[in-house]
Formats: sequence, C-alpha cells, structure tokens
Amino acid sequence: MSGTDWTKNQLDAIQSDKPRTLVSASAGSGKTKVLVERYLWLVEHPTKPVPPSRILAVTFTEAAASQMRFRIHERLRERVRERPDDPRAREDLAALDGAPISTIHSFCRRLIASEYRVLGLDPAFTLLGAEEAKVLRKEALERVLDALYALDDDWGKAFRDLVGRWADKDLDGQLTEFVLDTREFLASLSDPKAWLDRAAAPYREAAAGVRGGDLDSRIAQLAAAELRIAADGFDAVAEFASAGGA
Repeated sequence: MSGTDWTKNQLDAIQSDKPRTLVSASAGSGKTKVLVERYLWLVEHPTKPVPPSRILAVTFTEAAASQMRFRIHERLRERVRERPDDPRAREDLAALDGAPISTIHSFCRRLIASEYRVLGLDPAFTLLGAEEAKVLRKEALERVLDALYALDDDWGKAFRDLVGRWADKDLDGQLTEFVLDTREFLASLSDPKAWLDRAAAPYREAAAGVRGGDLDSRIAQLAAAELRIAADGFDAVAEFASAGGA
C-alpha cells in the first residue's frame, strides 16, 4: 500500500474481504484514492489475486475515471520495475489497457450496446446529454410545482404561503433553479438529512431566544415566526428528501 495515512474506516474499505462492502462518503473525502487502493489490494492479494479484467471500477465523472486509471497504471508499472522477474506483475499491467475502468454512464452504454437485442432496444441509441437531462429535470420540477399550487392540503398551503411571502423577490422565476441546485448539493452529501438538521438548528435557537422584552413585542413575535418558518423549511426539505424526492 502507499504511504498515505489512512483512517480506520478507509482501511476497512480498502482491505475488506466481505462479499459485499458498502461505503458511503461525501464529496472531497478521498473516494477516488480509496478506490485506487482497493483496486490494487484486490490485484495484489497474497492468496486470491484478481486480474484487472475481472474488476469493474466505475465513478461519476470522466475526470475521476481517467485519474483512477492513471494512478493504477503508475502503481502497476512501479510494481513491474520492483519485480522484473514476476510474470504476474507484467500480465496485470498489460491487462489494464482493456480493464473496465470508466464512468457509470460509459459502462452502462457498453452493456446496453452489447445486449441491445435482449433489451429490445435500437442499436443506434444515444446517451442523454447533460444539458438535455437538465431540461427534462426542469420540466419535471415545474410540473411538480404546478401540482403543489393546486393542492388543497397542508403542503399546498405551505407552498402558496412561501410563494406569496417572497413574490416581490421573483421567487416563482428563481424557485426552480434553487430547488435543482439544492437537490444537486444534497445528492453530493453522505447524509443530507443530518446536514439539513444542522442547518436548521441556528434558526430554531434564534427563534427560541427572541423575547418580547428584547424588542418591541410585535417585532419580536414576527422575528420569531420568521425564524421558525425558516427552520420548518429545512424540516420540509428533509422530509421530502427522506421520501426520495431529493
């Protein structure tokens, strides 16, 4: 293994011998480095080595996939230099060129292209582009927001109150982008509900700390109400996320 100071959780992920190991980590936590080390640990396993052709390594972006392949290649090439008489070291390095290391989208595209008959698809299918996907998400969200306007329950009332409260700030024009940006941010977190709970906490504490004696009673009541609304907004997002909406 490299000289990195791994945490216990990272080492557990790298060296797990369990048939299934699920690792949840947020953005910037070193996922690619752990994946590279896990890959090399499997290839170099002392009793059950796995050839690169038998390891599927996927990530979300082309940049991360390229970085992963480059790092693995450098480490395997270093192993060949250290063990010039080891045939398996040379075989593993040669096999890396055809090894399935790619984005999830690229892997699925290759799988569909090879099995399109079984799936009943046109072999000339195309992959949905990022901009096209963004347009479809926006259209879907706008339909959801239209439906919220029409709801005759607590969700509908809360939504109409929200839009009415911020109408002078052109919320209706900004809400779609705000929700999409928030959804993308929450999707990058390992525990979005915990983050939302932490984000709501200062508003709740501030609302609880507002007293009529500190300010004019009416202003204090309004301030506390606004803070509670902000905190409740985080709770609503958390409830929506836990139901699968985010």
